[in-house]
Amino acid sequence: MSVFSETSGLYTSLSEALLELERRRNDKKLQQKVNNYFASYPCPPELAVEPRIVMAPPLVSPNLELEYFLNVCESLSMRSIFYEFRKDKFVHLNFEKHYLGKLVFFRKNISGDNEITGSMRIVDFEKDQGKPMDEIKTIQGENFVDFHHRLVSEYLPHTNIEIHDFSEWFRNSCLFSPELPYLRYLGLFIRDGILFSNFVTEKYQSSFTHDRVIPAFEKLKEVFGVSPLIVPIEPVETDSEPFWCYYPEEVRQFV
Repeated sequence: MSVFSETSGLYTSLSEALLELERRRNDKKLQQKVNNYFASYPCPPELAVEPRIVMAPPLVSPNLELEYFLNVCESLSMRSIFYEFRKDKFVHLNFEKHYLGKLVFFRKNISGDNEITGSMRIVDFEKDQGKPMDEIKTIQGENFVDFHHRLVSEYLPHTNIEIHDFSEWFRNSCLFSPELPYLRYLGLFIRDGILFSNFVTEKYQSSFTHDRVIPAFEKLKEVFGVSPLIVPIEPVETDSEPFWCYYPEEVRQFV
């Protein structure tokens, strides 16, 4: 079975997701179902005010994936928001987190391809393995979270990026369904937003997708009769490639 076929049922195209979100927000029966579902533990206040386009990386950082996402958002009327899991553990086998600790830089070559120009390790992988990300210091002594946010603000000074630490809400939400910890989280995207994310089925992240994401997704379809709205950030056929975590060469000057 191909990687694409394993996860293709999770995704909705952006055009369909926008239309479907509008339909759902006018569906009074579905509205009541969602209200009842979150009655004991409300959704984050930002989503209660208005539906949002959500990206939830380990940490927001000015890599190729962020650039791609921001370019998509430029043409949309919905506002975007970023949820970070700063209390999550730093695990270098997770390629997204790995490349937050070791920055790889690229530039376009004459043929238009991405060419690696160098790399820079900013944390001690052995010492920091397993630590909450918001407790890590870079080799230069800067807080790990602050470091990546500083890169964003300095590389993209005129871009308005709204970031929230999602750790407490997510951890508490898991208590409602320990056997399906992602149930409440993915439930946010039944009516209150569109999640931009790629759920990889290769190597380290395979068990996460199969054991947590897919069962919660299927359960929500059963409960509500509709699926969480998830749009892939990058093409599914290349989402396990590490270059989405690489940084434009211009970012290096801010490191």
